[in-house]
Amino acid sequence: MSKVRINLNATVTVRLTDAGRDMVVAHYRDILPGMDDIWPKIPAAGEPYQDQLWSLMHMLGPKLTMGHPPMIESMTFTAPVGMCVEVAND
Repeated sequence: MSKVRINLNATVTVRLTDAGRDMVVAHYRDILPGMDDIWPKIPAAGEPYQDQLWSLMHMLGPKLTMGHPPMIESMTFTAPVGMCVEVAND
């Protein structure tokens, strides 16, 4: 059996759906109201968006459940080998 250990600080690249992008925008609207000019760039749905895994889990977590529209089209982990992602075979 293989195990994958992933550091929650790992950078992930996702392609958000419209619903996922709306959740990210709502998150920044809640924490930085009226400060749109200092938000990070949030690309259009389907375009690559990078953030740390923990941050995406925080923003999208409440809606990543059965019965909600998909938030993510695809996800890629980006990390130096041995730093944030570790694969081990038992």
